Amino acid sequence: MPEPVDDPASTDPARLLTVSVERTGDAAIVVAAGEIDLATIPQLETAISTVFTNPPPLLVLDFADVRFCASNGLSLLVETHQEAGPGTTVRVVIDNPSVLRAITVTGLEQTLDIRSTRDDALRAPGTAPS
Repeated sequence: MPEPVDDPASTDPARLLTVSVERTGDAAIVVAAGEIDLATIPQLETAISTVFTNPPPLLVLDFADVRFCASNGLSLLVETHQEAGPGTTVRVVIDNPSVLRAITVTGLEQTLDIRSTRDDALRAPGTAPS
C-alpha cells in the first residue's frame, strides 16, 4: 500500500488564506477568507499596512469568510485598532460562530466594533449596529 504523501497545497499559505483590499467611497475594506494563523498572518499584515499608507476614515476588516482565527490574528485585530488612531474607524465583520466565540471569550468585543455584515460595517462612522 502506498504511503500517504502530504499535499503541498494544504500547507501553502496562499491556499489557506486569500486577502484582498477594496476601496469604496471613504472606506477601505480588507477581505480575508480562509484560515488566519502563523503561516498566513503575513498576508493580512501586508494588506493592512498597505491601507495605512493612505489611512481611510473607515477601515472594514471583512472576516465573514474566515473559518479559523488563531491568537496572532486576534492580536493583529487589536494592533490594527490601536494603529488606526482617531482619524480612522475600524470595524470587523465576523459571520463564523467559532471566530466570534474567540472574540467574545477573550473580551475583545469590548474593544473592537464587531458587525455581522459588510453592509452594516459600511454604514456611516459612529452609527450603531443594526
